[in-house]
Amino acid sequence: MTTYDRVLALLDGAGCGYREVTHRAEGRTDLASLLRGHPLHQSAKSIVLRVALGRKRSAYVLTVVPGDRRVDLAAAARTAGGARAD
Repeated sequence: MTTYDRVLALLDGAGCGYREVTHRAEGRTDLASLLRGHPLHQSAKSIVLRVALGRKRSAYVLTVVPGDRRVDLAAAARTAGGARAD
């Protein structure tokens, strides 16, 4: 089962209402919000960051923020227990 199918199954299983919107791929949150027909602050952007945990160790973390906000790299690094994120 794909991730997409699992998400839909979870929503359906929980009785959640949703509307599926199909559109072309868009790399900017503001333009994607226009395509979907909702305000920017109601969207979410997700970014995968690499967090330095030490000299030779790093971890990848998924950050999700409201569409009208920017990811605070220093805060993400601290939250993940690292020195910096990029």
